Amino acid sequence: MRGAVIACVMLVAIPARADDELAEARRLEAALEYEQALALVDRALAHGGAEPGRVAELHLLAGRLAAGLDRAAVAEDHFARALALRPETKLPDGTSPKLTAPFDAARARGVPPLVVTVRASRGLVTIEPHADPLGLVVGVQAHLESHGNHFEVTERASLRVIVPIDAIAVEIDALDASGNRVWAGPAPTGPLTFDELTPKVVAPPPRGSRAIIARWQTWAISGAAFAIAGGAFAYWSSSLQTEWNQQRSQDGLHDFSALKAIEDRGRRDAIAADIGFGIAGAAAITSLVLLATNHDNSPIIVGAGTVGVAGRF
Repeated sequence: MRGAVIACVMLVAIPARADDELAEARRLEAALEYEQALALVDRALAHGGAEPGRVAELHLLAGRLAAGLDRAAVAEDHFARALALRPETKLPDGTSPKLTAPFDAARARGVPPLVVTVRASRGLVTIEPHADPLGLVVGVQAHLESHGNHFEVTERASLRVIVPIDAIAVEIDALDASGNRVWAGPAPTGPLTFDELTPKVVAPPPRGSRAIIARWQTWAISGAAFAIAGGAFAYWSSSLQTEWNQQRSQDGLHDFSALKAIEDRGRRDAIAADIGFGIAGAAAITSLVLLATNHDNSPIIVGAGTVGVAGRF
């Protein structure tokens, strides 16, 4: 209860402070104290919490004050923001050309009125600025009701906000970088739906629809092919071992280079046999896993086993 009271006091204090600052800035403007008045308006904008109409008034006043200080570029920027928030904004007849020149320049830029679309889905409220070349919108605030209580959820640096599952959004505000409300509109009617948050159960694909790489038959055939290749290289390695032994026993009949050539071929065949049997073993394991999990089409990674063929050269 104490927190709710504090929150209410703060909500009342922000507009009251903004009103006081705006009134004081206008008084300083009338006294030709443009520098002090502009500093006060800038401070009011930086405080945040102002509603759209008040934000437009502050930018309009800041534009007049900046123009009075010969800061045409600053004045034009403030005028452009005021026109984006309130397109019907005009300067009084008879206003000094010192002020009308940057105002007309801002209008000539053709800045469109701020347009914001509100979307609600999956427990989120999202705003989408469709006409915001000045980048006014940087955050969002949702006014919510839940069990008779009113509260706000705010994201100052995001265009989407999470809404509690038991809350109903009443009003949505678009916020500028300082937290001022530059646009306000009604929330989508009714409570937000959370259906899309429920996990969806997807039926497994038919057996015949599996990708070739995910079929156990592919891995079984591949394993058999590599096993045959490994056996062939093992046989050749064994034959070369026998030949090497025979020639080694006939001392003096064969030179060293011939024995070295047989040794090199034998080692290559032994390595090829190791690789063939290793791949065959990995393929066999993969085919067994895929066969056991035929309902799952997700990729499977298994460790490779090795089968060694030893030869002494």
